[in-house]
Amino acid sequence: MLKYDGVFQNQAQLDQGPKANATDRLGDARFVDKNGDNKVTFVEDRMIVGDPNPDFIFGWTNNFSYKRFDLSVYLQGSYGNDILNVQRGESTVSSPWGNQRREILDRWTPENTETSISRARTTVNPLLLQSSWLIEDGSYMRVKTATLGYNLKPSKSISAARIYVTAQNLFTFTNYSGFDPEVNTTGNSNLQLGVDYNAYPMAKSWLVGVNITF
Repeated sequence: MLKYDGVFQNQAQLDQGPKANATDRLGDARFVDKNGDNKVTFVEDRMIVGDPNPDFIFGWTNNFSYKRFDLSVYLQGSYGNDILNVQRGESTVSSPWGNQRREILDRWTPENTETSISRARTTVNPLLLQSSWLIEDGSYMRVKTATLGYNLKPSKSISAARIYVTAQNLFTFTNYSGFDPEVNTTGNSNLQLGVDYNAYPMAKSWLVGVNITF
């Protein structure tokens, strides 16, 4: 993909280039000129940007007990992987398209030049949607499962009884702006990892149960 380099903030930057189009204006996207010819084309200037493969993945289970209470917490996550957030491209481009994200309010205007969000346009810059602007850090840590239980005192008819509450996907800690960092729209494909295109996020769920031994 092309490597995104912010937006043209002032006339000096615009005059210096490199430009992707002769009609580029202040507030339009800038890209790195890989081959140094002072113009930007997808064929000549695209490069490898980002890496969907994490440096490591992890899981960690902790079990605690206090008197009749017990608590089990399972954490899991990944670190160092990137996500191609295609959904961001459809919701953070100021154009006649549909709903847009809050960050579009920080787009470039003559009064707001210190920003990396390009100006409002009547047509979408296709090179912007083929650039590293869509790539985000996908590292995360998630409380995948947490179970809190309480063991009741035995009686004549019941030798053991335990009530518990289990929460799944309780909390997720991440800087990823999409719905869910644990995502791959292309399913189990090893050739297209880390693509987020309107993928449904992991649902948060609760389970209440009772275990009784007679």
